[in-house]
Amino acid sequence: MVKATRAQAGAAVLVVLIALLIILYVLFLPPDQRAILLGETAPSQPGQPGVPPSGPAAPSLQVLYSTQPEVFTPRPSEQRNLPVFTVRTVTSGDVLSERSGLMVERSVFHQDVQPMTFSLPTASTDNVYLSFIVREGHGSLRIRLNGQVIFDSAITQRQPAPLRLPQNLLESHNELEFSVSSVGFRFWDTHRYSLSEVRITGDVTSLELADFTQRVVVRDRDSVDAAQLVFIAECQEPAGRLTARFNGQTIYAGVPECGMPVTVDLGVSRIQEDENTLVWSVDAGQYTIYDAAFIIHRTTEIPLDSFIISQELYNRVISDGGNFHMRLTFQQPGAEGMVRVNNEDLAFRTHRMSFSAPITSFVRPGQNVVSVLESNPHVVAMEVLYG
Repeated sequence: MVKATRAQAGAAVLVVLIALLIILYVLFLPPDQRAILLGETAPSQPGQPGVPPSGPAAPSLQVLYSTQPEVFTPRPSEQRNLPVFTVRTVTSGDVLSERSGLMVERSVFHQDVQPMTFSLPTASTDNVYLSFIVREGHGSLRIRLNGQVIFDSAITQRQPAPLRLPQNLLESHNELEFSVSSVGFRFWDTHRYSLSEVRITGDVTSLELADFTQRVVVRDRDSVDAAQLVFIAECQEPAGRLTARFNGQTIYAGVPECGMPVTVDLGVSRIQEDENTLVWSVDAGQYTIYDAAFIIHRTTEIPLDSFIISQELYNRVISDGGNFHMRLTFQQPGAEGMVRVNNEDLAFRTHRMSFSAPITSFVRPGQNVVSVLESNPHVVAMEVLYG
């Protein structure tokens, strides 16, 4: 008998605990699910058609303007990849002029002067030397370069060291003049020099491969907002100055760091409609240009919507202590983005189907301009309300 009574008491306690758990479960259910479970009508959710969202946009608000806005979509940058190429200079020792032999002499009654002309190539020429072999020499040999004395001395060696011609005296066309010194009071004597294998040599740098031209076609030039040139230079030491000219204007000139990206901003004013020319050149050494690209950024027009607030309505809303509101409805719950009202930006983020916010400080009597700069997901409806 006692055992039966204890069993009944334990069962009663278990029933009470189960009832408490059910009550707690119901209390913690969302309102709509709790209503369904209890057989009540579920409350309407903000963002459903005809139901205003929670927040400032209360049911008493009236719609001033409604539209399905177009969301601003920036135009992607255009990248024109340029082919790999090499610019280089080639330097070689060349004979600029030579004579198998010449002889000059001078006495009291006679003087010989022997000219020797030579021209420098259109390419760069450095280290220009005069060399010869002395077959006979008596007195001082005098040599002039373009009228300036560069050597005046007696030579005792059969094959003297080559004479470097001063770079500052060299021109595109040059003349060397050979003569000998005066005999002085030794009127019976004759000074004479007989030279053979007379050569003028120099290090000639060929520029035939030092330039490379590329062409870039640009359409709708008026929509270009900015442009850049990017490239990487692989160089062989020693390397000289690399120059890039865009439509005849220098946009880069210097010695790039080998293997490192270089970015050059181009002025929009330099860009031409249709064909544009990019010329690369090097003054010494060798560069291989790779990963080069011409990048164009274009301006995208922001889609605008506008609405008008009459002076009377504006005054009435303000005097009644009301506000103007904006309500955005999205394709699906959870959205974030940016809307601009009269050049004032309003950021939004919500987990609901809609978002509402006061915009009284943004608006003014007369015409007002609004645009959706970004929204994810898309905005399907935009409303301006007051009240």
